[in-house]
Parts: sequence; structure tokens; C-alpha cells
Amino acid sequence: MSGSLSWSVHIVAQGNGAAYKPTIPGAQIGDPVKAQVGDIVTWGNATDLVRQPWPTVGNAADGDQVPEASNPPGSKLYFSGPINPGGSSRPQWVVPSALPDGTPLVATSVINYCSKDHPTERGQIVIF
Repeated sequence: MSGSLSWSVHIVAQGNGAAYKPTIPGAQIGDPVKAQVGDIVTWGNATDLVRQPWPTVGNAADGDQVPEASNPPGSKLYFSGPINPGGSSRPQWVVPSALPDGTPLVATSVINYCSKDHPTERGQIVIF
């Protein structure tokens, strides 16, 4: 089923960097946000530095995450422009039906992302 719900992720300070935390009851730092195709996902920056959620090359997970070199506004995985401290993501990102390579997003699909300028800061979106 395609969604039309909104999900929010806080970018929070952790150690010398930042981490992602879904803003739902009981969520922990590092938990993935769960969303459906058609849902809106937004990020709020609660750190002292500008952050920008960004897709990884080939949707790579964890240690292999490197920011995608090209991801212009309007691309399927253009999550947001740079988010200032205390700011929110813009534009709102709508979960597409497929990855840029055409891979359909179905239940249990995972979208891996990192911070564009801080690639060790990682997050995930799990499709349900």
C-alpha cells in the first residue's frame, strides 16, 4: 500500500559528530525511520553544524558508505538542501517508488544515507 504519512528524523549530537533518530515514541538514536512509498520524510538539525542527508554510492550500507557524487535537486534521492543548526529540511522528501537505478522499493527495501559532509554519520529508511 502506498502511503501519505509524514515522518520526522532528528539529527542529534553524538560524540564528536551526529546521528539520526526518528521522532516516534520509543525510537533510539540510530534506529531507521520506517516509511511507505509516497510518505513524506523530513529532517530537523539539532546540532551546531550544517548537515545534509545524502544518498550513498550504490545505496551502500555502513562502512562502505560514501556520499553520491552527483545528486542534484529534484533527483529521486535528493532528501534536502543543507540544513542549518536548528533548521528543518527543505524541500520535503517524498519516498519514490524506485531507486535511481530502477530498483523498485518494496516492503523491507532499505535506503542508506549519510551526511554529505560527514559521511560516517549514517541513517536508513526502511520501507514497510
